[in-house]
Amino acid sequence: MLEDKLGISIITYNRDKYLDNTLSSLLNSIFKRCQITVYDNCSTDDTQTICEKYRSLFSNYAVIRHRINIGGGANYLRAVENSDTEYTWILADDDEYDFEDINDVVEAIEGGLYDVISVGDPSGGGVNWKWNNSDVGKRAKELSLEGVKYFYHFNFISCLIFKTVLFDANCLRISYEFFTHNIVNLEFINKSINENFNMYISKKCLVTFTCHQPPPYTLVRQWHGFIHCFAKFDDPHFRECILRGRGALKLYKIGNIFLLAIEKIFFKDRFYPMIVDMFLNISWKSRVYVLPLVPFILIPTPVYKAMRYVYRFVREKILRLPPQTLFIDTSRD
Repeated sequence: MLEDKLGISIITYNRDKYLDNTLSSLLNSIFKRCQITVYDNCSTDDTQTICEKYRSLFSNYAVIRHRINIGGGANYLRAVENSDTEYTWILADDDEYDFEDINDVVEAIEGGLYDVISVGDPSGGGVNWKWNNSDVGKRAKELSLEGVKYFYHFNFISCLIFKTVLFDANCLRISYEFFTHNIVNLEFINKSINENFNMYISKKCLVTFTCHQPPPYTLVRQWHGFIHCFAKFDDPHFRECILRGRGALKLYKIGNIFLLAIEKIFFKDRFYPMIVDMFLNISWKSRVYVLPLVPFILIPTPVYKAMRYVYRFVREKILRLPPQTLFIDTSRD
């Protein structure tokens, strides 16, 4: 039976309304009889009120509230560590869920043949990798030939239903070492390629990624962590595919170049050390991709500051638009 096979965890922090929607979606789905655990990262809003609202509505329901905010990555890993069902599914509190017409996913879980079941889309339909291969079972190495698309889906945590035993002690230990780089299941991704996981891709999208708050990191910090993480992958072809696909090409967007300027102004103490560290941790071949960024990196800070004042003058005085502030939410790191 499904409820004997699958355990569902929801990781949450200060998103009471979105958590309410997620729990309501589960309550009105075939998953309502599964073991459901909410991991509250010491929220300060009405999260606990929402949790208590559903206590009597689910048959197998628990709430674990941390004494302090241990960070989003650690909250995820705590959920993995505590899971004791054959399959584990860890949901974010604010993604969009569609639990209608999912017989193929239920059959895949109950059959127990697959190591990982992919049920979501991290890009709202933009990646399209999943839907070209839906309703099929494939091996991880076959799918990883598409490089960045495989990585995108595996790194979208709500997308994956996985065999709990495969996320072993080594995966947990290395994940704790790297989760500050915002890729919380790094070693599990690496293991999926090395051991060539048997994967099933659902017929339809059950989970769609949403982003309701600014990310808890700046652009350079994101890429600094990303490069450290992808260097950990054992498969050289996979590393190069990820760097080319997700890598330097996206840095050349005008908006991202502007963000580089902002970061150089506001976080100058760490800007150059991270840039140098990134450059030293990629292959000579990969460095070719980032060379066009060198002029933007070397532009003197006073020039960037002058550009900033011009930008603000045009925006606020001429266009009469409201001031924009730089906000980095570090509470979810």
